[in-house]
Amino acid sequence: MTKRIIAAIAALMILCSLTTAQNPAKYAKDEAAIRAIITGLADAWTRGDAEAWGRAFATDADFTVWNGLYIKGREAITRGHAQIFGTIYKDTKQRLSVRSIRFLCDDVAVVHVEGNVVKKGEEFPATPQVVPLFVMKKEKGQWLVAAFQNTKTQDAQSTSH
Repeated sequence: MTKRIIAAIAALMILCSLTTAQNPAKYAKDEAAIRAIITGLADAWTRGDAEAWGRAFATDADFTVWNGLYIKGREAITRGHAQIFGTIYKDTKQRLSVRSIRFLCDDVAVVHVEGNVVKKGEEFPATPQVVPLFVMKKEKGQWLVAAFQNTKTQDAQSTSH
């Protein structure tokens, strides 16, 4: 009996490891779509296009800014970005780089990102200023940001005014 249990556990472990090994191929299209959304967000920021920025978010998205400000919903996120693109972040550019994508299930992913924002004539720093976390969900075949949490890096905090 013990040998059967050990054999069953071993078979299950092998099966799980094979399934895990196949996941990168399983999610390749979804990962590419998610990366395109992150790239699209940076492009929308650089253009100052709040409508394009907002389209990446679910209608009921949760959005937490690095300073703790909480915003609820695509419309509020879009309005807030229209305001900042016309004022404090006018004539800036953004770079976002995906650190990792982890699929929790077929239609939910956690995405760790590194980001920088600088004036359009400046070079991006070598280290990230912020490390946003995106929780993305797939709705009707389209990936959207369900939740966003932005965190300043230690270096960015020590140099902010």
